[in-house]
Amino acid sequence: MKKKKVLPLVLMVILLVVLIVSYFALKNYNSSKEDTTETDSESILSFDYENVTEIELKNPTGTYKFEYDLTDSTWKYADDKDFPLDDSQIKSLLGAICSLNAQRRLEDSLDNISEYGLENPAYTIKVTGDEGIDYTLNIGDKSSSGNYYAYLDGTNIVYMIDDTTVSYAGKSLYDMAKVDTVTAITDSDVYELEIDGKTYSYFEGGNAQYDYTVSNNWFEKLDDGSYKALDTTQMSSIISGITGMSYASCVNYKPSDEELIQYGLDDEHAKKVVVRYYVTVADETESETESETETESESETETEEIKEPHEVTYWFGAKTDDGNYYIRSSESSAVNTVSSETAEKIIAVDEKTLISKNVFAINSGNVTALSVTIGGKTYDIVQNGNVTDSDKYEDIYSKIGEISADSVITDAGEIKEVSPEMTLSYTLNSESFPNVKMEFTKYNGSYYQATINGNTELLVVKSVIDDIITKLQATE
Repeated sequence: MKKKKVLPLVLMVILLVVLIVSYFALKNYNSSKEDTTETDSESILSFDYENVTEIELKNPTGTYKFEYDLTDSTWKYADDKDFPLDDSQIKSLLGAICSLNAQRRLEDSLDNISEYGLENPAYTIKVTGDEGIDYTLNIGDKSSSGNYYAYLDGTNIVYMIDDTTVSYAGKSLYDMAKVDTVTAITDSDVYELEIDGKTYSYFEGGNAQYDYTVSNNWFEKLDDGSYKALDTTQMSSIISGITGMSYASCVNYKPSDEELIQYGLDDEHAKKVVVRYYVTVADETESETESETETESESETETEEIKEPHEVTYWFGAKTDDGNYYIRSSESSAVNTVSSETAEKIIAVDEKTLISKNVFAINSGNVTALSVTIGGKTYDIVQNGNVTDSDKYEDIYSKIGEISADSVITDAGEIKEVSPEMTLSYTLNSESFPNVKMEFTKYNGSYYQATINGNTELLVVKSVIDDIITKLQATE
């Protein structure tokens, strides 16, 4: 009976040993391609890349041939010499292979190259040139360690190399293209924008004709020729998006009309942004002055800085597969891409957020009269430019000056059509705005809606208005 119990236990131990041995055997087999012949670093290629005149590159994106142009000492794409090839990309590739060392020497035979992905290699780099340069490097699969298998035509040795060469050899043609540089513009030099048909203009010192606060600088030009004040912070954000913009990549350096439609960059579909800005230049003029002897005249050069108006136009198109936007400009025929964060900062701004919230900050020096009406009772706070009763109203007048908009009403259907809780009636020393009327109506439990000269767009924190009402009623 005892023997019957021991026998299964022995069999289980034997089975466990077999499994362990099998595991390590399989592990060693899987890593044998990396460990077959471990040697110190061994040179695969060594040549002076300045003697290379041609490169033929094959990778998963296509096959490309590059030639060195002696006339301007640059590399050219052989199939299109006008292609904006980034010379540094080719130099980086050559720099990676001109002194190429192996991580390991794996096999001294090509009998098993299919195991390394080298029967039909994913990457082939053929370089030819002076001084006998004629090499073809084949690169196959990626190993579990992140390196790659490779061999050189004319040899029978399989090596393992690091991933540096593939990082350069794996690029598409447009990965190797020069990317346009965006026109350099300083924020403060921008004086006008056109975005999707709307014109936004900057007024130095404000625009008293259309702004009773004379504190706003950016205005939208309306269809009737008048102007509407815009939020300074939002406009600054749009401008900084433009002036800080950089292209992510070039995707087509000479697109056809059909391709522009595919990119969403035709006139019908693209969002057009026109930037008008100043460039400061030195203007030198000569003037003649009499010499000390009064018999000769001398010329003096005077330098004056002048601002020249410039303009650049951008067209923003459809989104790319990776979430960026296609873009082109008036300064280049190329189609580039720009990050969605940058593009949407410029073209996806909600018009409501552009409404100026700086509508309550009236300069007290322009106020000739102010009355406040609450529940049918009117309080005369200012008359003839002065507070009528400093003891009663000075603090209240200060509180009125601190009223500010918290947010914009996004849904016009939510505007309340009821009588206001408080009305401010200003008389101003202004030809364009002799009278300004501000009505504050309960909107919800947190806000009052503000109606200014009949226009309801803004919300004010309820507690601010309630505080003024309470203080005024306490003066009775």
